[in-house]
Amino acid sequence: MVNVSVTCPNCKKKSVLQMTEQQCRELNKGEKHIQDILTDFSPEDRETLISGICPKCWDEIFADEEGIA
Repeated sequence: MVNVSVTCPNCKKKSVLQMTEQQCRELNKGEKHIQDILTDFSPEDRETLISGICPKCWDEIFADEEGIA
């Protein structure tokens, strides 16, 4: 297993996500979509890997756009 650390650029919270070495290799190749590689990850965890933004900050930043506010 590979631990991947991501620090949210907004709140500086550190998230550590675990994936297999195979998943890590496939992501680094860039030939497939993240949702096709990390099928066992939640959409929020995949977004954290893509943008670095944690789920809480995502909700705060985009609240108006998603009708959450």
